[in-house]
Amino acid sequence: MRNTKINSKYEICEQGIIVDQSSIYMIAVLICHNPDFSNSKYVRLSWFKDPAHIHWGMIQIREKAVLANTIRALETIDKNFDEEFEWIGSSDPLADPNLNDDKFLHYKIVDRKCPNCGKTLKKRLKFYECENEDCGDLFVIVNGIPLKDFPSEQLPLRFVKNLPVTFYLPFVGITTKIHVGDWKAIAIIYKDTNPDRKWLRFYWWVRDLQPYLESQLTIDIEANKSLAWESKKGVKSPNIHDKKLIKPLIEALKIIESIWV
Repeated sequence: MRNTKINSKYEICEQGIIVDQSSIYMIAVLICHNPDFSNSKYVRLSWFKDPAHIHWGMIQIREKAVLANTIRALETIDKNFDEEFEWIGSSDPLADPNLNDDKFLHYKIVDRKCPNCGKTLKKRLKFYECENEDCGDLFVIVNGIPLKDFPSEQLPLRFVKNLPVTFYLPFVGITTKIHVGDWKAIAIIYKDTNPDRKWLRFYWWVRDLQPYLESQLTIDIEANKSLAWESKKGVKSPNIHDKKLIKPLIEALKIIESIWV
């Protein structure tokens, strides 16, 4: 907290590990919490720039399964790419499973029973609502299928290509979390003007479902826009250009994993 520009009004860093540091750049893995909720701890992968170490990139991890997925995904990338982030793996990295396949992304809800508490779900126009007052969960209906968050511990961690990357092009990436409104992945990307120069980037996409849920129209342009994946605000530029940083990052994440409670 003394050596970075982390704002104590929004979060407190308890401890962390510096992965790489120069006079103008620093990468660290931190354990943080909200000032009002000291018991709600999360892991933050942080990028800082300038001598004052101002915020320049960030990915939050709040599930232990997502942290484990992040470590495994980085290990897979480290094994299958060379120092220039060119593919050296033995299998085909361009295998492109359909990310709209509900078997991969979501569970179907069976017999209109809440998968969380087992109570009956009430059908609304664009979502199902659990009638249990103690639960009250909502399940968005997309293409006739009510969607449920895919358990992070069951993700296959396989290479995919059709990620919602903007400005750059994804070579391949690995999804580490995919919930109905929250998606995290690690990808190898490049510019269309320079496909030979690749680097690693952490991604965090969200979608605002509230306009979709509130819309009373079956087809509503503004509501359907909320189903599009958008980059999470504040993520900024979590890039790794030097592949040599992947191994120390993995080691730092493993240490943090062992002490994060």
